[in-house]
Amino acid sequence: MSLHGSCRLPISIVALGASICVLALIVACESHRNKSLSASATIIPKSEWPQVVTDLIREAREKRIDAGAIRVYHDSEEEYFLECAASPELLALMTARWELSPVKESHAMVRRFRERAPSEFSPSSKDVDYFLSSNWLAGEKGHLFCLIHDKARNRVVVRYYYNF
Repeated sequence: MSLHGSCRLPISIVALGASICVLALIVACESHRNKSLSASATIIPKSEWPQVVTDLIREAREKRIDAGAIRVYHDSEEEYFLECAASPELLALMTARWELSPVKESHAMVRRFRERAPSEFSPSSKDVDYFLSSNWLAGEKGHLFCLIHDKARNRVVVRYYYNF
């Protein structure tokens, strides 16, 4: 075996090993990014959004309300988290459509939301409004919503839970 021939094999192995390491690093970074959202919540494509979210977006478009960029996360426990910019018009539409009522931060469902939500959704200040759907407040089943309006970040985060 020539010296030239023996060098090709190690170089090929090194190149293959480097490629595998880079791929593993990419996978690890993507995995870490998803885990930082929550242990089980992942961003889902529009085609998998709950009907109540797509209905809201459709109505917002019809009323010429800019919903901006929306991200929807799905949790393994059949709950969803929606995150978007907060405009007064969009907040009014959400409040009316989902029959939201203001509640205090100390409400049990708000505390549960904050425990379950990805850490990135934690409000950045005390300038926050909290809302729950009327059926959730009444202890009924159905489409249940808990909304946090983080005024400092001008952001809305909604926990949607389907309970029938």
